[in-house]
Amino acid sequence: MNDPLPPSCQDANELPAVPSSVWANMANVIATPGDVFSEVKTSPASTANWLVPVLVSCLAAVIYVVVVFSQETILQQLREANAQKMQARVEQGQMSQQQADQALEMAERFTGPVVIKIIGSVGAVFGSFIWLFFIALLVWLLGCKVFHGSFSYLKAVEVCALAGMVGVISAILTMLLVVATGNIAATLGPGLLLKEPNPALKAHAALYAINLLTWWYIAYLGLGLSKLSGASFWKSFLWLFVPYGIFKAALLFLGIGQPGQ
Repeated sequence: MNDPLPPSCQDANELPAVPSSVWANMANVIATPGDVFSEVKTSPASTANWLVPVLVSCLAAVIYVVVVFSQETILQQLREANAQKMQARVEQGQMSQQQADQALEMAERFTGPVVIKIIGSVGAVFGSFIWLFFIALLVWLLGCKVFHGSFSYLKAVEVCALAGMVGVISAILTMLLVVATGNIAATLGPGLLLKEPNPALKAHAALYAINLLTWWYIAYLGLGLSKLSGASFWKSFLWLFVPYGIFKAALLFLGIGQPGQ
């Protein structure tokens, strides 16, 4: 009778695969996101898979805030936008010129560069965590309730956090665009073709709203949703992209988020 082979002689394919480290996942997700998301789905839950990426996202967001709001041209844009809002209220009879001047003076006192950087940095950190858990909830609801997949909410958190590495790259590239153009509304899209950009105009704001980096991020979220739920990529992508497009169009129509509005 044949003796059983010792563990060292067993077929390597029969041994359980060792999950990749979070650092490997963060590095590989840019080049091979599908492989990373597939592995995350079948691997044991890992807190590091979402905590480390979101901390890196926080760091990138803080760097963006500090660098961008250290540019005098950007600060001047904010002052001019605020002054335009106050002047519009004066012209509409909502306040007197004296009240507008006092409001501008108060705003300058409490929205100086240091205050903006502190508030912006704190908001970026909290916002990164809130956004992660929100978008993961959306992915989980779509994947499990709409596409009838089977995966835990924490798996959606892991996948969305790793997809957020695209957001880190986007933050760095957008920061460089803002600094290079001196325009806080600058994005990687057709808005860069404008010779005299004015984000306060709805037509210009619409061009700035077309951000290829955001589309890239949504595509990664769609791929992650596809791998978790088993739905096709295009189905997953469109279920995320269409609501985003409607939301952006609504903001443009209402003039929300546009400088000078």
